[in-house]
Amino acid sequence: MKFPFLIHLIVLVTLASALKAEDELTPIGAEKQGNMDGSIPDWTSGLVDIPKGYNRKKPDVLPNPFAGEQPSYQINHKNLQTYQHLLSDGHAALLVDNPDSYVINVYPTHRSAGYPDSIYQATADNVGNISLNKGGSTQNQHSKLFGITLPVIEEVVFGAKLLVPRYKKMAGIR
Repeated sequence: MKFPFLIHLIVLVTLASALKAEDELTPIGAEKQGNMDGSIPDWTSGLVDIPKGYNRKKPDVLPNPFAGEQPSYQINHKNLQTYQHLLSDGHAALLVDNPDSYVINVYPTHRSAGYPDSIYQATADNVGNISLNKGGSTQNQHSKLFGITLPVIEEVVFGAKLLVPRYKKMAGIR
């Protein structure tokens, strides 16, 4: 295969599966439910409002909404065995090799991704309206311009071109 890293799953959506998944998935197709141990919380709506402290004169600098947060715990060489199953081999090696200077602060997980209602609506409008072009490498243009086009997995088709569901802000709007 010429470009194995470009093999992508193209998802075709049926209205029935989308309606069934409405309670289980976010408006753009991620799972709403967090994980069993609670380290990943349920998705509730994300951050969609302009953050407090946002400076319109510096639009590319966003304030940290979690700036005052403290670590939930810290991993160091002394408690490495307790958290070994959560670490890569490289992080574990850094803790062992640098016992006095390397620690890992672990902060709470936030599911803060959120989009404007117009994106959610355009995504919903895409349900059942997705098809591939003749070559199977890109989607046909009848999907909504600003919506996400792959919210529910129903059928898997392999393509040879990268299709990444993404949100592009409308020009001039942050």
